[in-house]
Amino acid sequence: MPVLKGNLAPNGAVIKPSAATPHLLKHRGRAVVFENIEELHAKIDDESLDIDEHCIMVLKGAGPKGYPGFAEVGNMPLPKKVLQKGITDMVRISDGRAAWQPPAPPARGYYKLYVEHVLQADQGADLDFLVGSSGAPVPRDSH
Repeated sequence: MPVLKGNLAPNGAVIKPSAATPHLLKHRGRAVVFENIEELHAKIDDESLDIDEHCIMVLKGAGPKGYPGFAEVGNMPLPKKVLQKGITDMVRISDGRAAWQPPAPPARGYYKLYVEHVLQADQGADLDFLVGSSGAPVPRDSH
């Protein structure tokens, strides 16, 4: 798998080549940035959105902390006006780390624990207090 480096992935990112049309694996284009998943859903089919098949869609705040749980929100839909041209793929990047400002922390519970302790994707999206303790046997009778 190719490893990407750059301002959106200072510690590197991995691309899944089978998830992209081969001609898009090397691409330059203008970035169209969505601040969050709600903005993406609100604007993706707006006819006034300045986007075409040569653009690169960027979704911010989609990493382990930005979208708690690291949901598959990076699988962004294509704009309707691009689909109507018969285009079936574009470069889409979900950026969970660049200059991200966290929302107010939850008051308590597992959600609070997760947001405060989950590591970013380049560090394994594990809980920081579990790092180094993997591999311990779990006896059958402990379930």
